[in-house]
Amino acid sequence: MRARFAAILFVLASSVAIGQHGDHAVANSYASTEDLVRRLESKDASIRKNVVDSLGIVDWTLSKPCYEEFDKVEAKPASLAKDKESAILVVNSESCQTLFIIPVIKERNAWIAYKAISLWAKFAYPTIRIDSLVNAGEQEIIASNVMADEGSGLLQMNMTIFKFQRGRLEVVFDQPESLTVDIHTLEKGVPIIFNDEETSVFKFSKCSGCADALQFIEETRNIKVERESDTADKTFHTKRSVKVYRSFEWDPQLEIFRMIEEFPR
Repeated sequence: MRARFAAILFVLASSVAIGQHGDHAVANSYASTEDLVRRLESKDASIRKNVVDSLGIVDWTLSKPCYEEFDKVEAKPASLAKDKESAILVVNSESCQTLFIIPVIKERNAWIAYKAISLWAKFAYPTIRIDSLVNAGEQEIIASNVMADEGSGLLQMNMTIFKFQRGRLEVVFDQPESLTVDIHTLEKGVPIIFNDEETSVFKFSKCSGCADALQFIEETRNIKVERESDTADKTFHTKRSVKVYRSFEWDPQLEIFRMIEEFPR
């Protein structure tokens, strides 16, 4: 049986930098996804403002509407709801340091756009892909390299999975893909440098006999810890590496991917 835990010096909560402002009621309807894209790409600030306000397109860092012209607006087909035509709009804004994801679902003769979610993109935009992980005929949104935390000597990037539920995109999985912690301190007057680097690789696997589309998430986490101390006579340098294996399965009651002890095969 694979180990579930590893002793590390720092434990950081995997809280991804995601924003969803306002309620999740239907915001507006459009003739097509192309219609919505044209409005978001419009040079007319008043047209963009109407869409931004109605869909809650909010700057992640300042929590204010992102009225600046967007750098890129792209519609991607996605089966968000079973037996319904749907898509997501991925909107990049360098000035707002945010990537927005807008779910859009066709209802009768109109496309209904729901509230946008905001992903922090201070240094780079997250990578977005779409896959069916839980139920046949439905797809989830997988965002990689999502900035979760950043500061002096600290950088954490997460992989986050969203599922369209209850009229909005909800987080159903959120774990660090990379974590770097650098600390400079003193112990009894001796300078100490501590460095913790963690990287995770996530693999999606189906188990034999499972329902269609149901996939498990397998994680391999590499942890490298270094400690350096300087005295008047000598420099001490120690290193340690450890691997952690974890698995996650879909919990239909909690409606999230939760960690389990062993991947069922």
